[in-house]
Amino acid sequence: MGVSFCTADQVKALPGCARLTIATELLNVLSKDESQVERKLFESTAILSGVDALDESSFRWSTNQNARATENLPKVSKTSSMAM
Repeated sequence: MGVSFCTADQVKALPGCARLTIATELLNVLSKDESQVERKLFESTAILSGVDALDESSFRWSTNQNARATENLPKVSKTSSMAM
């Protein structure tokens, strides 16, 4: 899931979501958090969008085919890292 998480609470709002990319700093915070988190997302109740999951090489190829994505991705990454 391509999202920039800034807080542990943002990550904890998506229990049950697979394939999240989480910064090491947030993983460290979460590993020390002993609070209970109730799972909110279940595969059985997911609405299928008809879009297949992409592997990394397909994602990179698709992103490189989109000029706006190619130009803006570094800007978003830089802005996200400055927010932390």
